[in-house]
Amino acid sequence: MTALVEYQNGNAKIEIQSDGTRIIDYDQELKLDWPLNIDIRVSNRCSNGLNPKTGKARCTFCHESATTDGDECDYTQLRKILEPLPEGIELAIGCNRVTRKLHDFIQFCSWRRWIVNLTINQDHVNRDYSLLINLIRTKSIRGLGISYRHDFFDRYNTTFSRLPTLLKLENTVMHVIEGIDDFEQIFKLREVGVKKILVLGEKDFGFNLGQVTNSPSHLYWLRNVHRLFNQFEVVSFDNLAIERLDIRRFFNTESWDMFHQGEHSFYINAVNQSFAPSSRSAKLVSWQDTSIKDYFSSMVHK
Repeated sequence: MTALVEYQNGNAKIEIQSDGTRIIDYDQELKLDWPLNIDIRVSNRCSNGLNPKTGKARCTFCHESATTDGDECDYTQLRKILEPLPEGIELAIGCNRVTRKLHDFIQFCSWRRWIVNLTINQDHVNRDYSLLINLIRTKSIRGLGISYRHDFFDRYNTTFSRLPTLLKLENTVMHVIEGIDDFEQIFKLREVGVKKILVLGEKDFGFNLGQVTNSPSHLYWLRNVHRLFNQFEVVSFDNLAIERLDIRRFFNTESWDMFHQGEHSFYINAVNQSFAPSSRSAKLVSWQDTSIKDYFSSMVHK
């Protein structure tokens, strides 16, 4: 497998391979100077968010509380905040849709040799295709996440006319949500060529605050999640899904220690210019009051 980038981070040598695999080589206790990746929200505007005029949202569970008239971040300020980052840092950018400003920002990130993984809303695959495919062709983004919604999927012929092209790419991943998405519907994704999925845990945050329960859907996911393993080339999980679906039970100690790298990251909400431990944390710190390195250090030494 080809290495995209290799760099030193604290006492660890980090290698990112072309398929997204990250290898961490270190002796004794891991001591990092920088986060391995940073989750960045650049917009809280989404066509499927809360419409202030109607008081309704298509994605009623949105943990970002996105609205149809939301804001996009100040990319000039975001560049300044990210400027000290060394080459090789992974940036997971959540955008809902691709705008010209975001397109130009991602190209800047690529020039800095940061590894950009972009997540867009499934409903914008067609709408933003020209900007998106340019970022892919220029290798400005290395991983593409598409947020799955079954009601859009059912309108495949009109909504997803561009999807087959994207699914042929090595690092396109469909994002699904445990408990929210119907488990049996996930298998239909194979019919249009989905090879890789990322299972996200349902977040008790934003519009979804107080709505997370042990519903029959959640329990069905917990009991049947192992059925996904032989249906897709890659089945991965975010940290919340690992916890909620008890993914640890499928590994012995040796394999778990090898594959589960822990959580050496944090969250930037570039719209309100703040840092937080994760995208579901209300413990916000203004980025005017600290730097990325100092904030990460404060998290590590808590």
